[in-house]
Amino acid sequence: MTDQQKNLEQRGCEVLERVERERGFERLWPRLMAKRDPDYVEHLHDVVSHVLMRRDALPRKFKEIILMCLNAQERYEFGFRVHARSALKYGANEEEIFEALQAVGIAHLHGMTSMIPAMEDEFEQYRKMRGN
Repeated sequence: MTDQQKNLEQRGCEVLERVERERGFERLWPRLMAKRDPDYVEHLHDVVSHVLMRRDALPRKFKEIILMCLNAQERYEFGFRVHARSALKYGANEEEIFEALQAVGIAHLHGMTSMIPAMEDEFEQYRKMRGN
């Protein structure tokens, strides 16, 4: 392994540790991408972090609900769950999340209906975590 490859690998590890620390999870694709271009992964993370964590015109729960709805629209269950979980963590209640998902259904019925089981599962997990 060349010094350049070692430096790239070290940089990738540093970026991934930061992503996991700040977001609470990491995905396979950033791990793979960080091996080749850790700066890209870091820049993308900075954009997401800027909107979610640094801007404050909208409460975090609303930003999470918006992202949850975008993921529902795309039928991307992993993203839907991540943002539903975060919305609950940041103070959204079940009715707010359900109503937002209903709003998705106005424009994309299958996006809404395909996420209802995931929504119910996330609610149940959240209740268990809180002891309700």
